[in-house]
Amino acid sequence: MKRKYADFLLIFITAVWGLSFPIMRNSLTYISELTYLFYRFLLASIVLVAVFHRRLRNITGTVLWKGAVLGVSLSGALGFTVIALRYTTAANVAFITGMNIVIVPFLSNIILKKRIDWVKRGSVLIAVIGLFLISGGVELKFNRGDFLAFLCALCISAQIILTDIFTADEDPVILGCLQVNTAAVIYFLLSLAGGIGFTFEVRWIVMVTILVTGIAGTALAFVGQTLVQKYTTPSHVAIIFILEPVFGAVFALWIPRLDGTTETISAVKGIGCCLLIASMLFTEIAGAKAEVKSGQHGEITGR
Repeated sequence: MKRKYADFLLIFITAVWGLSFPIMRNSLTYISELTYLFYRFLLASIVLVAVFHRRLRNITGTVLWKGAVLGVSLSGALGFTVIALRYTTAANVAFITGMNIVIVPFLSNIILKKRIDWVKRGSVLIAVIGLFLISGGVELKFNRGDFLAFLCALCISAQIILTDIFTADEDPVILGCLQVNTAAVIYFLLSLAGGIGFTFEVRWIVMVTILVTGIAGTALAFVGQTLVQKYTTPSHVAIIFILEPVFGAVFALWIPRLDGTTETISAVKGIGCCLLIASMLFTEIAGAKAEVKSGQHGEITGR
């Protein structure tokens, strides 16, 4: 798989996740967070089973438990984010969860023995500064919400690292399907146990949000991620995924709130966006040059 195609898919996935912020913001007026997550992952599961039902016949016990572990990490990442927002500011949640950009290279170095070169280190530093600016600054008192946001960052990091480990020996498409299926079951059980129920006020914005995030933001996104990660590194994926708040800020400029108003980007947040983009471009350009020198000619051939 060529690097440019792999990176284009990752960037597209990140853009869809960024789009989910403003449309989900409007939808949560009419549907609870857990109910939304259940329907989002239920739709994604149905789509994936319909598309890959023949491939899923090759499920083994080993790939089943690996997919389940990925699903637990994935559901924890989104679940902790939703709960954290009840106890701390959105800026804190955005910054702390975004710190997976630091955690992933660290764990990749410790667990996978993958050396982090100076390019990746420089990109991570630039990304952290950009993340701080785009979040509008944080007031860390390490309350319950901040702790939950940190758990979210750990879950995101674990999902990326474990995907790298598991795709070495398993079919990435099956893994991607199973993690989405597992997350759907977990959100079903949480909604049931919490007495939240599965009903919601039917509005077109809710239906559009579930369709977009369920098909593109979940089914395509997580199967695509597992497929691409078979040919790249966790640190590279984490750096591209850090563009999520950039896309979120851009889409929020033209997708109005329910009251008809749109968000604006301050000069500080604009600088943060630019730094995050620069971080990704720095990694891409340096990586492409390294591949040309090594004679790969932009081809990702494996680990």
